Order: sequence, then structure tokens, then C-alpha cells
Amino acid sequence: MAEPWSALTAERSSAPSDGFLWSKAAAQTFQREYSLSVRVIGNGTQALVIAPLAQRRGYLPRLEILGVSELSEPSDFVYRDEAALKEFIRELLAEGRPLFLKRVPATSPTVRILSDLCNRRGLALVRPAGSTPWLPLDDGAKEPEDRFNSGRRSDLRRLRRKAEALRKVEVRLLAETAAEVDDALLEAFSVEDHSWKGRAGSSLLRNSRSGTFFRTYATLAARAGTLRVALLHVGGKPAAMQLAVEERGRLSLLKIGYDDSLQACSPGTLLLLESVRYAMHRGLQGVDFLGTEAPWTKAWTERSRPCVAVRAYP
Repeated sequence: MAEPWSALTAERSSAPSDGFLWSKAAAQTFQREYSLSVRVIGNGTQALVIAPLAQRRGYLPRLEILGVSELSEPSDFVYRDEAALKEFIRELLAEGRPLFLKRVPATSPTVRILSDLCNRRGLALVRPAGSTPWLPLDDGAKEPEDRFNSGRRSDLRRLRRKAEALRKVEVRLLAETAAEVDDALLEAFSVEDHSWKGRAGSSLLRNSRSGTFFRTYATLAARAGTLRVALLHVGGKPAAMQLAVEERGRLSLLKIGYDDSLQACSPGTLLLLESVRYAMHRGLQGVDFLGTEAPWTKAWTERSRPCVAVRAYP
């Protein structure tokens, strides 16, 4: 499935969670909880629609996109055009099984087509499911500091001085190979564990399911050459981390974390500033924060992509 899947996602600006590697990692990680039901529609020579569907074991018969319940990232069907997507959804609904899509971009044709087709004979419920923030990089700014007012720029300089008062500040943004990825991930996961996530048991080191997924996905992305691991050290000590992928002209931040013993100098903010600088210098179109909007993301951008949850009962 890798080649046709990648060909479809290359034609549109899809999120990492729509990609083949994401679904492959999810299938490997969550295989005990799902029965796979991946669907493809094609014209004999090429795939036109791919849907990474699965049925959760032990539940009433219903289909959902693999891994969304566990990871909560926006996911959609991958398709070449709306005509093919409509034909696929028509055939899917004809099977008569409920379809639950937990987080789909609100502007996706999937939402409109499902609602139109299902409501003729059945029921489709559409509800808000949060928004995913993103930072466009097409405004002509040369450096990330140019995006802020003088007060915010002053705050960032002050945070940098605080960090430097604790000794040398060093930023590394690594494009890891498959052979190097294990050491980088261990360091990144350890940084995240030195925060409230570690104390709550939700860090990647302590949550075995999410930790296994992101380790698997990061290894696959490293082989594909898209993985980016960003690390900030203060005085030789790991202080902040970011797990990201660079593909289709965007830098997508999958996981972030920082050692909250250094919270006074906001190492996470300093590292994000350097990641945005990297994306700008690379000529990328934007930075996707993924997840959902939060107070810290609003300090960087007011732009977001709304998502909805769809429950379709044919």
C-alpha cells in the first residue's frame, strides 16, 4: 500500500496522520484492539481512495479510522478527487454499518458527502471536535521574532538571558537516520518525562501505548528521511524536546515537552522559536502544532483548522 498511498497524499497538503507511515505504525501498535478493514477504490491502474478503517474489538459493529481514538489527531480518507470520494462513501454506507469519525477537518468533502448521502436514508450527526492550530509562514517575515510586537520580543530576549545565566544554551535540530533514532528518542522521551506528564503517568516513557506508537512512527519516518528531533540543552542538561516531521512543505510538531525544573526560562518557548526559525529558513509553508488549541499556541498564532466528529448511521 505504501506507493499508491504516498502518491495520493502527495497530491494534497495532508496531515501526517493521513499518511501511510502513520497508519502502519497505528496498525502495529493497536492491533490487539482492532480488526483491520482498510478499503481501497481504484480504476484498475491506480488507487483513487484509501480509507484506513478498522473495527474495534468487543464493540457493536462499527467502523472508525484506525488509531484516532487513541491519538486524537485529525484524520481523513485519502482521495484523488471528490467524485471518487463520493462513490467510495456511497459503497461504504451501502454495507449498513455505523461509521464513527472522531476528528475530521470541518472543511473536508468527507463531512458534506457523508451528511448528504446518509441523511437521505439514515442519520448523520456532526459535532465540533476542537481546532488544530497552525502558523503560516508566507507573510514575508525574515525571522520568527519579526512576528511579535516589541513587548513579546523583549520577553523572548529576557527568557534567553535567564537560560544563559544558567550557563551555555545549545539547540540541536536533528534529521535522524534509522541507525541514530533510538538514542535521540531516548533523550527526547526523558526530557518530556521530567514534567507534569511524567508525574501524571502520561509521558511517552510511562504510557506504553503512546510511547510504542511514537517510537514506531519515528523509526519509520527516520527511514523515510522526514523525522526531525529538536533538543535544547541548558548548561549541558537536556531542557526541552520536540518530535516533528517535515513533509509536503510543512513542519508538523507531533510531541513537545520540557523539564519543568527549568520553567523559569521557558525552555519549550525558546526551542519552539528555533524550530520556527528553521522552518522559515527552509522556505516551508507553515508549522502545524497538531493537537488542539491551547493558551500557549495562541501566543504564536490565531490561525486554526476546525475539526468535527461525524457519526453516520446508514
